Amino acid sequence: MSFTRISLYLKTLPLVGVLLLSACSSLPDQKSVERRAASLSQQSISSSRILQRAKTSMQKAQSQELAIYAPSYFTQAQTHYHAALEAYKQKLDKTEIHLNAHLSMEFVNAGQRNKKLVLEHLPKNLKHRRALKDLDAAKHQPLLAAAVEKQYLDVVRLIEMQKMDDVKNAQKALLKAMHQLEVKVIDATYLGKAQLMLKQSKEILALELMPQTFKQAQDKLSAVSYTHLRAHETGRNL
Repeated sequence: MSFTRISLYLKTLPLVGVLLLSACSSLPDQKSVERRAASLSQQSISSSRILQRAKTSMQKAQSQELAIYAPSYFTQAQTHYHAALEAYKQKLDKTEIHLNAHLSMEFVNAGQRNKKLVLEHLPKNLKHRRALKDLDAAKHQPLLAAAVEKQYLDVVRLIEMQKMDDVKNAQKALLKAMHQLEVKVIDATYLGKAQLMLKQSKEILALELMPQTFKQAQDKLSAVSYTHLRAHETGRNL
């Protein structure tokens, strides 16, 4: 490594330190991610080009739904991408732009690795989550659905933190919560629809009976009218 590159690398270290301190809770591989980003940021490339790469990386993160498979990594990637973009707009030091852009891309890469773990360890939960989405659970039971989704993300964060011993029990509790939500949604939708259909059936039956009732009313009205007419004619003839 040349003296110039070493010098530039050393300049990035304080910024990396600030990023580490600002993180709410460091991910297990966060230091290695930041070291790799700091090294890659020394490459000779224009700021506009590195920003375009970071943008493409974020688009990939969104299309692969990393927000639900690696929420912490996705948040970090998003934060650093916006930091790089803002630094570029304000024409700040190139080092800051490049470091944040590479941090964004490296967190996306780490998030993709976490997604593989989630798919491996939470297949039943993911299947149940899709079923709840198909049932439109968030619409029919918004508060409970939001609580279950938070519980799901908490389990995913356990995987992010590599707390695999805790995942098994958390996964079982999540499945139970998902099942309870599914039952409530079915009660609110299918049973509700059945009750509505029953009510509508009664209304239709009432409509079908109306012509008979109307005919009876017409017959009674005709009889009353005839009686009044006869009485009137009799009175007039007297």
